[in-house]
Amino acid sequence: MVGTVLYPKANQKACKSFKDVEISFRTQPGDMPIFVLADRGGKEDVEKLSLIKVAAIFEDSVKTGASFLDLNGKLMDKIEWLPLSLGKLSNVTEVNFSENGIMALPTTIGNLKPLPTNL
Repeated sequence: MVGTVLYPKANQKACKSFKDVEISFRTQPGDMPIFVLADRGGKEDVEKLSLIKVAAIFEDSVKTGASFLDLNGKLMDKIEWLPLSLGKLSNVTEVNFSENGIMALPTTIGNLKPLPTNL
């Protein structure tokens, strides 16, 4: 495969859309493809989510109709429970809460569709 390899100066970890940082990698028909290298880093580089951010993710997931929720190792260490708004995620059919310090799930989890038992 032949093309141009770029390592962006902004948004190097590609955590945001490149549109959000006003970078475009679009090519014109007939141009060589552009390959963007993103430094995804290791698990230690993942931004840990606060309870407020988790609640915002739940609300965004409701609006977008997301069916998968992955919070694997993403919660701040001091978070031991999840917001009640978890029960609003009516389209979610798969969740991953592993590698977090969650001690209890809210009773509103009963509002969700049947989930796999590997929570």
